[in-house]
Amino acid sequence: MNIRISADSTCDLSPELIEKYDIRITPLYIVRDGQSLVDGKDITPDEIYAHVNSGGGMCSTAAVSVYDYTQFFRRQLEECDAVVHFHISGDMSACYQNACIAAQEVGNVYPVDSRSLSTGIGQLVLEAAQLAREGKLTAQEIAHEMERRRELLDVSFLVERLDFLHKGGRCSGVALLGANMLNLRPCIQVKDGQMMVGKKYRGPYVSCLLQYIRERLKGRDDIDTRRIFITESGGFTPEELADLTIQFYRRNYIEGLFLSSGVYRSPDYTTELMIRALRILREEYRFNGYIHAKAIPGTAPELVEQMGFLADRLSVNIELPSEAGLRTLAPDKTKQAILAPMGQIRVRGQQSREELVKYRHAPRFAPAGQSTQLIVGATADTDFHILRLTQGLYDRYQLKRVFYSAYVPVVEHALLPAKDTKPPLLREHRLYQADWLLRFYGFRAEELLDASHPDFNPQVDPKCSWALRHLDFFPVEVNRADYEALLRIPGVGVVSAKRILVSRRARKLRIEDLPKLGVVMKRAQYFLTASGRMADGLRFTPDSLLRNLIAAERPSLPQPELEQMSLFAPV
Repeated sequence: MNIRISADSTCDLSPELIEKYDIRITPLYIVRDGQSLVDGKDITPDEIYAHVNSGGGMCSTAAVSVYDYTQFFRRQLEECDAVVHFHISGDMSACYQNACIAAQEVGNVYPVDSRSLSTGIGQLVLEAAQLAREGKLTAQEIAHEMERRRELLDVSFLVERLDFLHKGGRCSGVALLGANMLNLRPCIQVKDGQMMVGKKYRGPYVSCLLQYIRERLKGRDDIDTRRIFITESGGFTPEELADLTIQFYRRNYIEGLFLSSGVYRSPDYTTELMIRALRILREEYRFNGYIHAKAIPGTAPELVEQMGFLADRLSVNIELPSEAGLRTLAPDKTKQAILAPMGQIRVRGQQSREELVKYRHAPRFAPAGQSTQLIVGATADTDFHILRLTQGLYDRYQLKRVFYSAYVPVVEHALLPAKDTKPPLLREHRLYQADWLLRFYGFRAEELLDASHPDFNPQVDPKCSWALRHLDFFPVEVNRADYEALLRIPGVGVVSAKRILVSRRARKLRIEDLPKLGVVMKRAQYFLTASGRMADGLRFTPDSLLRNLIAAERPSLPQPELEQMSLFAPV
């Protein structure tokens, strides 16, 4: 059964999650100065905040009508067999009641009253989407299961100004108690489908927020940590972000900060906000922890330089490994816009290191270097192409690290893999292994792959693949080989190679000595000798060698899920 999961816009899921789980959204209406606007289309949360803060009237919401629900459900059922739809608590809105009326008219639609709001709804939506993908439950069973799980939700939030909630009609039963005048920050808890005032905190908002988080987590050993939503509205100011970071750091909650942001207004404006937050941390709070900041392509060079003197590491994500892929899937990005800041970071980093030689107290520019990320599997680029690009980035831009991310299909598009395509996790793993060979083992990209062998054999690791194509190089005598030759042996790593060099100074090594030095013999035994001897009883051919290496690695690889066999054909 093809089951569609949908929800009202009150679920507050990010566009990335909505796309990933193929969730369909019905927007509520936002009433601003008597004008009805579609949530997320005609008006955004930032625009609502700006309107109210500039002196405009309070915006309110209007439920989705029965007619709109009816049309929405009918459109969905053209593509699926049944719909499970989630709503904000029925005690807060008429959406659920209207949807129930529409569902009775349309059929095969199962509305679920979340008895919650915001990402409390979102949590249920994602769990339902996962159950729908597994295909083990009917739509009605999924709806019943989510009605059970909603009792497990723990939803609360801390507000700066209680009067906003009161004016918006969302907390009609909440007593104001002069909260704003007394500098109180009430915790609003969702219980039995309604919002209620919990504990009231007093003081600066960020300090109250930290205390609130500590108290909500204290003594809790029943939290499912696989998915926890922390939701904020309106965004943090640089001052709030810096204050929150230093408070977490002082309490030993974090060791550092990774600072990234979507583009707000423009790359330069967004970068200026990031720089302000970092400057407050470094100069006002004397924060000496690790900071990794993500530079935004298209940012002015002078802003990139300012950020580099405040962060330990900078990154500029390439994402797609080829210029053709960028033109096709990310036309707003260009190769030059990505590589220009990379080149600037490399040059300025080199200058900084030279200045430190002359002047001990010269400012440091991104002392931990720079990194990037490549998406694997979204385009037809081969492993050879990706690895050559990686090699070029290490050589030309002196990157410290290249990260690889397997592409997860989230939308149907002619230019992208089908949605039922599994993420190439094993391929991602092989690229990480090959990357390690480039950085620490002295391999070059063109040694590991070439035009005739453009992709890694997924069944064996890249070093074994290279060894199988260069059997003339083996066996290597561990008592005579230099460090570089030892590193070419599958099963011999950087540490074990150095141990071999040290140990053989005292005496000649034997086969039985090698496991004690960290050599992985289930792979290495086919490619080395010790005192002129291989492992006793070892016999193999090139074909049997491949089978043996595959068998040795199989236990460490992801195994396919077992399926229950049935004696009966499905009805």
